Amino acid sequence: MNKLTAMQVFTQIIDSGSLTKAANELNTSLPTVVRTLAALEEYLKIRLINRTTRKITITEEGKRYLQRCRKIQYEIEQSELEISANQQAPSGKLKVTASVMYGSTYVAPLVAKFLQKHEQVTIELVLSDKNTNLVEQGIDVAIRIGPLSDSNMIAKKVGSVSRVICATPTFLNKINTIKQPKDLTKIPCILFTGLSHGNNWHLHQGDKIHSIPVKGPLSCNNITSALNVVKRVLD
Repeated sequence: MNKLTAMQVFTQIIDSGSLTKAANELNTSLPTVVRTLAALEEYLKIRLINRTTRKITITEEGKRYLQRCRKIQYEIEQSELEISANQQAPSGKLKVTASVMYGSTYVAPLVAKFLQKHEQVTIELVLSDKNTNLVEQGIDVAIRIGPLSDSNMIAKKVGSVSRVICATPTFLNKINTIKQPKDLTKIPCILFTGLSHGNNWHLHQGDKIHSIPVKGPLSCNNITSALNVVKRVLD
């Protein structure tokens, strides 16, 4: 006899007011309920319920035992809820990486909000424009911009960005008007090496893609520094 199951059956009989209703609530058969109750009474050597063809009444011993059963069942339910809550609450350390500019502008504020909600979590935020090896560096989550190389990593698209070519007004006034993509090959450009495009800029014109080879006085793997150079050197 399973004692906890027997306690549950006994409690349900009292709550339902009949053995038949208890069997329905427990999704079992009436004979099973009858046998379980009989086995429990035999084990305890007391009568818990007085039964007639019309009604059941709980004995004084049954009332005392019922109180104990309810207390035990309550403690079990609370223990299960506590364990379940602990399993559902995120905990531990996460190592997250993103590019420097995007990470500082967008990822860092989200990390701050996440930590406010999940006090048991600690996060190491690694900002780098270098495409690091996630496994070797122990990275749990990486936010990447651009096409992903072939790998067995699990990737999920969370958004899209558009890149633009920019220059200062002063610099644009010094050169002739750029009328077509190939004109970019004639002017100094700042190259961002954080992408895998090499020295080519890929410009989209409808369904057509122009791959333009560019060159300039500086190559940089940090987009913020590259923008600063555009303002100071090419202005």
